[in-house]
Amino acid sequence: QENAGVSVARNNGVAASHGECLCFLDADDWWEPTFLEEMAKLIAEFPDAGIYGASYTIISEQNHKSRLAAIGVDKGFERGYIDYFKVYARGLYMPLWTGAVCVPRKALDSVAGFNPRLKMGEDFDLWVRIALNYKVALVNKPLSNYNQDVDSANRAIGTLPPPETQFSFCAGYLDEAKKRNPALKFTVEMVQIACLRSYYQSRTYHKRAKEVLGELDVNAHEGQAYAKYLHYPAWMTLMKDKIYTYLNRWIKK
Repeated sequence: QENAGVSVARNNGVAASHGECLCFLDADDWWEPTFLEEMAKLIAEFPDAGIYGASYTIISEQNHKSRLAAIGVDKGFERGYIDYFKVYARGLYMPLWTGAVCVPRKALDSVAGFNPRLKMGEDFDLWVRIALNYKVALVNKPLSNYNQDVDSANRAIGTLPPPETQFSFCAGYLDEAKKRNPALKFTVEMVQIACLRSYYQSRTYHKRAKEVLGELDVNAHEGQAYAKYLHYPAWMTLMKDKIYTYLNRWIKK
Protein backbone atom coordinates (compact mmCIF):
# COMPACT_ATOMS: atom_id res chain seq x y z
CA GLN A 1 0.00 0.00 0.00
CA GLU A 2 1.07 3.62 -0.39
CA ASN A 3 2.17 5.29 2.83
CA ALA A 4 -1.05 6.34 4.51
CA GLY A 5 0.28 6.63 8.04
CA VAL A 6 0.78 4.29 10.96
CA SER A 7 -2.91 4.06 11.91
CA VAL A 8 -3.98 2.80 8.48
CA ALA A 9 -1.04 0.38 8.35
CA ARG A 10 -1.85 -1.10 11.76
CA ASN A 11 -5.56 -1.37 10.98
CA ASN A 12 -4.76 -3.20 7.74
CA GLY A 13 -2.43 -5.50 9.65
CA VAL A 14 -5.20 -6.26 12.14
CA ALA A 15 -7.64 -6.94 9.30
CA ALA A 16 -5.20 -9.43 7.75
CA SER A 17 -4.63 -11.26 11.04
CA HIS A 18 -6.66 -14.10 12.56
CA GLY A 19 -5.75 -14.22 16.25
CA GLU A 20 -8.02 -13.41 19.17
CA CYS A 21 -5.44 -11.02 20.66
CA LEU A 22 -3.21 -8.51 18.90
CA CYS A 23 0.27 -7.24 19.76
CA PHE A 24 2.18 -4.51 17.95
CA LEU A 25 5.93 -4.22 17.47
CA ASP A 26 7.72 -1.62 15.38
CA ALA A 27 10.87 -2.61 13.49
CA ASP A 28 13.26 -0.69 15.78
CA ASP A 29 11.85 -2.01 19.09
CA TRP A 30 12.01 -5.49 20.60
CA TRP A 31 10.39 -7.73 23.19
CA GLU A 32 12.02 -9.70 25.95
CA PRO A 33 11.79 -13.49 25.29
CA THR A 34 8.93 -13.95 27.81
CA PHE A 35 6.72 -11.06 26.63
CA LEU A 36 4.07 -13.17 24.91
CA GLU A 37 4.14 -15.76 27.68
CA GLU A 38 3.52 -13.06 30.30
CA MET A 39 0.71 -11.56 28.24
CA ALA A 40 -0.97 -14.98 28.04
CA LYS A 41 -0.73 -15.33 31.82
CA LEU A 42 -2.18 -11.87 32.34
CA ILE A 43 -5.11 -12.62 30.03
CA ALA A 44 -5.83 -15.86 31.88
CA GLU A 45 -5.72 -14.16 35.29
CA PHE A 46 -7.67 -11.02 34.35
CA PRO A 47 -10.05 -12.01 31.54
CA ASP A 48 -12.27 -8.92 31.78
CA ALA A 49 -9.67 -6.44 30.55
CA GLY A 50 -9.89 -4.75 27.17
CA ILE A 51 -6.16 -4.13 27.04
CA TYR A 52 -3.12 -5.70 28.70
CA GLY A 53 0.22 -4.00 29.20
CA ALA A 54 3.69 -4.45 30.63
CA SER A 55 6.37 -2.14 31.91
CA TYR A 56 9.14 -1.36 29.44
CA THR A 57 12.71 -0.16 29.13
CA ILE A 58 13.68 2.99 27.25
CA ILE A 59 16.87 2.42 25.27
CA SER A 60 19.38 4.82 23.73
CA GLU A 61 22.24 2.74 22.36
CA GLN A 62 23.92 5.82 20.89
CA ASN A 63 24.28 7.24 24.39
CA HIS A 64 24.80 3.81 25.97
CA LYS A 65 21.89 4.45 28.33
CA SER A 66 18.76 2.60 29.36
CA ARG A 67 16.14 3.30 32.00
CA LEU A 68 12.87 1.84 33.16
CA ALA A 69 9.79 3.76 32.11
CA ALA A 70 8.54 5.65 35.15
CA ILE A 71 4.91 4.52 34.89
CA GLY A 72 2.86 5.66 37.86
CA VAL A 73 1.83 2.40 39.53
CA ASP A 74 2.03 2.10 43.31
CA LYS A 75 5.28 0.91 44.83
CA GLY A 76 5.17 -2.87 45.15
CA PHE A 77 2.49 -3.28 42.47
CA GLU A 78 3.15 -6.50 40.56
CA ARG A 79 0.13 -7.30 38.38
CA GLY A 80 -3.57 -6.65 38.18
CA TYR A 81 -6.16 -4.12 37.08
CA ILE A 82 -5.24 -0.43 37.13
CA ASP A 83 -7.12 2.84 36.73
CA TYR A 84 -5.38 3.90 33.53
CA PHE A 85 -6.20 7.59 33.88
CA LYS A 86 -5.21 7.88 37.54
CA VAL A 87 -1.94 6.04 36.90
CA TYR A 88 -1.14 8.25 33.91
CA ALA A 89 -2.08 11.42 35.81
CA ARG A 90 0.20 10.49 38.70
CA GLY A 91 3.45 10.78 36.77
CA LEU A 92 2.38 11.94 33.30
CA TYR A 93 4.28 9.01 31.84
CA MET A 94 2.72 6.43 29.52
CA PRO A 95 1.60 3.35 31.49
CA LEU A 96 0.70 1.79 28.14
CA TRP A 97 3.04 1.88 25.14
CA THR A 98 2.27 0.35 21.75
CA GLY A 99 5.20 -2.07 21.83
CA ALA A 100 4.23 -3.39 25.27
CA VAL A 101 0.50 -4.09 24.96
CA CYS A 102 -1.81 -6.91 23.96
CA VAL A 103 -5.35 -6.05 22.86
CA PRO A 104 -8.22 -8.54 22.52
CA ARG A 105 -9.71 -8.31 19.04
CA LYS A 106 -13.22 -7.83 20.45
CA ALA A 107 -12.08 -4.70 22.33
CA LEU A 108 -10.20 -3.35 19.32
CA ASP A 109 -13.16 -3.96 17.01
CA SER A 110 -15.63 -2.39 19.45
CA VAL A 111 -13.85 0.97 19.23
CA ALA A 112 -13.10 0.65 15.47
CA GLY A 113 -9.33 0.36 15.92
CA PHE A 114 -6.86 3.17 15.35
CA ASN A 115 -8.30 6.43 14.07
CA PRO A 116 -7.09 6.42 10.42
CA ARG A 117 -6.90 10.21 10.38
CA LEU A 118 -4.35 10.41 13.16
CA LYS A 119 -0.59 10.22 12.56
CA MET A 120 0.52 11.48 15.97
CA GLY A 121 -1.01 10.49 19.28
CA GLU A 122 -2.95 7.71 17.56
CA ASP A 123 -1.90 5.16 20.18
CA PHE A 124 -2.91 7.34 23.15
CA ASP A 125 -6.23 8.03 21.43
CA LEU A 126 -6.90 4.29 21.12
CA TRP A 127 -5.90 3.45 24.69
CA VAL A 128 -8.20 6.20 25.98
CA ARG A 129 -11.17 4.90 24.00
CA ILE A 130 -10.55 1.34 25.19
CA ALA A 131 -9.98 2.39 28.83
CA LEU A 132 -13.28 4.27 28.84
CA ASN A 133 -15.11 1.04 28.01
CA TYR A 134 -13.00 -1.77 29.50
CA LYS A 135 -10.74 -2.60 32.41
CA VAL A 136 -6.98 -2.27 31.96
CA ALA A 137 -4.57 -4.94 33.28
CA LEU A 138 -0.83 -4.49 33.75
CA VAL A 139 2.14 -6.64 34.72
CA ASN A 140 4.89 -4.53 36.26
CA LYS A 141 7.82 -6.24 34.56
CA PRO A 142 10.04 -4.62 31.89
CA LEU A 143 9.15 -6.95 29.03
CA SER A 144 9.64 -4.68 26.03
CA ASN A 145 12.31 -2.26 24.81
CA TYR A 146 11.48 1.17 23.42
CA ASN A 147 14.30 2.31 21.12
CA GLN A 148 14.84 6.08 21.17
CA ASP A 149 17.51 6.08 18.44
CA VAL A 150 15.06 6.71 15.62
CA ASP A 151 15.60 8.27 12.23
CA SER A 152 13.41 11.36 12.42
CA ALA A 153 13.21 11.45 8.61
CA ASN A 154 11.19 8.23 8.69
CA ARG A 155 9.08 8.93 11.78
CA ALA A 156 6.66 11.64 12.89
CA ILE A 157 8.99 12.50 15.77
CA GLY A 158 10.33 16.04 15.47
CA THR A 159 7.84 17.06 12.78
CA LEU A 160 4.59 19.03 12.86
CA PRO A 161 1.94 17.04 11.02
CA PRO A 162 -1.21 18.95 10.04
CA PRO A 163 -3.53 19.63 13.00
CA GLU A 164 -6.24 17.32 11.70
CA THR A 165 -3.79 14.41 12.03
CA GLN A 166 -2.67 15.24 15.61
CA PHE A 167 -4.65 13.92 18.58
CA SER A 168 -4.26 17.13 20.56
CA PHE A 169 -6.35 19.02 18.02
CA CYS A 170 -8.97 16.26 17.79
CA ALA A 171 -9.81 15.48 21.41
CA GLY A 172 -13.15 17.29 21.53
CA TYR A 173 -15.01 13.98 21.58
CA LEU A 174 -13.80 13.53 25.18
CA ASP A 175 -15.38 16.73 26.55
CA GLU A 176 -18.37 15.01 28.17
CA ALA A 177 -16.29 12.16 29.60
CA LYS A 178 -13.85 14.70 31.08
CA LYS A 179 -16.68 16.24 33.10
CA ARG A 180 -17.26 12.90 34.84
CA ASN A 181 -13.63 11.83 35.23
CA PRO A 182 -11.15 14.34 36.74
CA ALA A 183 -8.15 12.05 36.11
CA LEU A 184 -9.11 11.71 32.44
CA LYS A 185 -9.50 15.49 32.17
CA PHE A 186 -6.10 16.16 33.77
CA THR A 187 -4.28 13.53 31.73
CA VAL A 188 -5.76 14.46 28.35
CA GLU A 189 -5.29 18.20 28.85
CA MET A 190 -1.70 17.82 30.02
CA VAL A 191 -0.94 15.66 26.98
CA GLN A 192 -2.52 18.33 24.79
CA ILE A 193 -0.58 21.15 26.45
CA ALA A 194 2.71 19.26 26.04
CA CYS A 195 2.08 18.26 22.42
CA LEU A 196 0.81 21.67 21.34
CA ARG A 197 3.95 23.46 22.52
CA SER A 198 5.69 23.18 19.13
CA TYR A 199 2.52 24.20 17.29
CA TYR A 200 2.16 27.19 19.62
CA GLN A 201 5.69 28.27 18.73
CA SER A 202 5.28 27.87 14.98
CA ARG A 203 4.22 30.59 12.55
CA THR A 204 1.98 28.28 10.58
CA TYR A 205 -0.07 26.78 13.39
CA HIS A 206 0.30 29.30 16.24
CA LYS A 207 -3.22 30.73 15.97
CA ARG A 208 -4.85 27.29 15.72
CA ALA A 209 -2.88 25.96 18.70
CA LYS A 210 -3.70 29.03 20.76
CA GLU A 211 -7.42 28.50 20.06
CA VAL A 212 -7.31 24.88 21.25
CA LEU A 213 -5.25 25.78 24.31
CA GLY A 214 -7.78 28.51 25.08
CA GLU A 215 -10.47 25.85 25.42
CA LEU A 216 -8.50 23.92 28.07
CA ASP A 217 -8.57 24.51 31.80
CA VAL A 218 -5.00 25.76 31.76
CA ASN A 219 -5.28 27.58 35.10
CA ALA A 220 -5.89 24.23 36.81
CA HIS A 221 -2.57 22.97 35.43
CA GLU A 222 -0.43 26.13 35.66
CA GLY A 223 1.74 24.60 38.37
CA GLN A 224 2.84 21.92 35.91
CA ALA A 225 5.99 22.55 33.89
CA TYR A 226 4.23 21.92 30.57
CA ALA A 227 1.64 24.60 31.24
CA LYS A 228 3.99 27.37 32.31
CA TYR A 229 5.05 28.23 28.76
CA LEU A 230 1.55 29.50 28.01
CA HIS A 231 2.24 32.55 30.17
CA TYR A 232 5.03 33.71 27.83
CA PRO A 233 5.13 34.85 24.19
CA ALA A 234 5.77 32.07 21.68
CA TRP A 235 9.11 33.59 20.57
CA MET A 236 10.37 33.56 24.15
CA THR A 237 9.59 29.87 24.72
CA LEU A 238 11.12 28.99 21.35
CA MET A 239 14.35 30.83 22.24
CA LYS A 240 14.44 29.13 25.63
CA ASP A 241 14.08 25.71 23.95
CA LYS A 242 16.87 26.45 21.48
CA ILE A 243 19.22 27.57 24.25
CA TYR A 244 18.41 24.46 26.29
CA THR A 245 19.02 22.19 23.28
CA TYR A 246 22.35 23.86 22.51
CA LEU A 247 23.55 23.64 26.12
CA ASN A 248 22.44 20.01 26.37
CA ARG A 249 24.44 19.08 23.26
CA TRP A 250 27.46 21.00 24.51
CA ILE A 251 27.35 19.22 27.90
CA LYS A 252 27.16 15.81 26.19
CA LYS A 253 30.28 16.62 24.17
